[in-house]
Amino acid sequence: MDELKAIFGDESIDYATFEARLAENKDVKLVDLKQGGFVEKYKFDKLSGEYNKCKDEFEKWKVDNDVSKYADYDSLKAEVEQLRAEKIEAGYMSEAAAQGVDEKFREFVVSKCKGGVTKEKDFKSCLSEYLKENQQFIAQPQQPTYFRGAAAIDVSKGGASAPSIAQKLNKKFRGE
Repeated sequence: MDELKAIFGDESIDYATFEARLAENKDVKLVDLKQGGFVEKYKFDKLSGEYNKCKDEFEKWKVDNDVSKYADYDSLKAEVEQLRAEKIEAGYMSEAAAQGVDEKFREFVVSKCKGGVTKEKDFKSCLSEYLKENQQFIAQPQQPTYFRGAAAIDVSKGGASAPSIAQKLNKKFRGE
């Protein structure tokens, strides 16, 4: 009641004076009950207690876990976007390898095909079309290179001995 006494004093006042004194006094707030602007004190105290409990638990969790790098939403969002982009790029590189793109040209071919991806056309389709027109980027099977000396060596297989004529004929007969 002391708050109201500060507004009214010991005199009767008109509405304009009431508005002015109410604006000056920050302790008193008026609420229209028809709009649901009033909360009973026990409900407010209960919710306030729950809020403070949650806030304390969250602060404890922040201390226990290193969240300093996620201090703001923007840095977290940027990191998530970067990880998504890296995952998509890795998928593109994997698809290019699966379709036989030479390793030397893989990044170049992927960069060319990424631009053609739309809602209607996926990366795999774009890559297939690009490789039909640009077959020079497809890896060619490597022919073994033999050196004859004391023993024939297959350089393409890390120095394994070259198969003898008998071994080659046996493979042909077996259908290997």
